[in-house]
Amino acid sequence: MEHGEVGDNPKGGKVTLAHCLLVSDMPDSEKKTERLVLDLMAVMGAGTATTTRILTVTTYHVLADPTKEGRLREELREAMSGFPERVPRWAELERLPYLTACIKEGLR
Repeated sequence: MEHGEVGDNPKGGKVTLAHCLLVSDMPDSEKKTERLVLDLMAVMGAGTATTTRILTVTTYHVLADPTKEGRLREELREAMSGFPERVPRWAELERLPYLTACIKEGLR
């Protein structure tokens, strides 16, 4: 891995986006703490805002239609029947057809 790639560090640990910016060939004037903080906050905010919007819109459409809500609740009720003693694994939730359809529709 080159020093400009985010991910595993050959020396151990993880290489972060902040590290990549600091070791990049970007001019030192662009590497000031205030600038880096703002850039990193923008990256985090962008990912959070899009996810929040998708979840909000999807939740609205499910709750606005009693048929959709009932169908999703029933599927989740079956999958969560052992809760809280047994929490379904992520892979189990991914196999729920109606939940998957709701998520995929929300991503459109």
